[in-house]
Amino acid sequence: MHRGVYGCLVDNDSTWADYVQTNSNGDQKSVIAGKVGVDPATAGRWVRGAVTAQPLQVIAFARAYGLNPIPGLIAAGYLTADDVAENVTIETPQGLEGIATHALVDELERRIEVMSDYAGWVDAIVNGKRSPANLGASALRYLDPTRPPSSVRGEDFAEVLAPHVIQTATIGDSPVFGIVDDLAAARGRRNVGTPAQDDEAPVKQPPAKQRTAAKKGTRKADRAPHAE
Repeated sequence: MHRGVYGCLVDNDSTWADYVQTNSNGDQKSVIAGKVGVDPATAGRWVRGAVTAQPLQVIAFARAYGLNPIPGLIAAGYLTADDVAENVTIETPQGLEGIATHALVDELERRIEVMSDYAGWVDAIVNGKRSPANLGASALRYLDPTRPPSSVRGEDFAEVLAPHVIQTATIGDSPVFGIVDDLAAARGRRNVGTPAQDDEAPVKQPPAKQRTAAKKGTRKADRAPHAE
């Protein structure tokens, strides 16, 4: 008996009838027949163990019930557990054709929301506002449009906006980031923005301009009428 990558026991001693009874979720023979595409009488003979399904029927049964076909082929006697290496991984190509439309739409909406929140961070920093949005590093990975999220480090996008954006929490192993509460202090550390008008330091003139101003002042004094 083996337990591999198939999600169920792979047993040379199991029969096709055992396999059908275990994996048909208690369905009647008419229901099994409708799902698999065989005659109800045939499905009934499978359940009773009177006959074993053909290889293509085994595969059709497995697909109808969301199963990997290999354990079914073993139960039907077309393969043995020894024929299949335990370290074999079966990969099913997905692609867009293998994903339901609602799942695609939901994922697209989620990624757009992350981009919108990140844009809100930038707007809040530029305009000295606050943003309630908190984004995890796993969500920030979606911001790179040229690479798959699995190859992107989300923390990099938060670090670009430091110290305005800091880590606010941790969920599992993923840090969560948000806008700092004191944007004024953050601006002071980064010299972002302009100081208040009454705090501005006096502007010093270069020495050459100071001499020119002094000469102009002297000439004006010479031209002024003298007191009698």
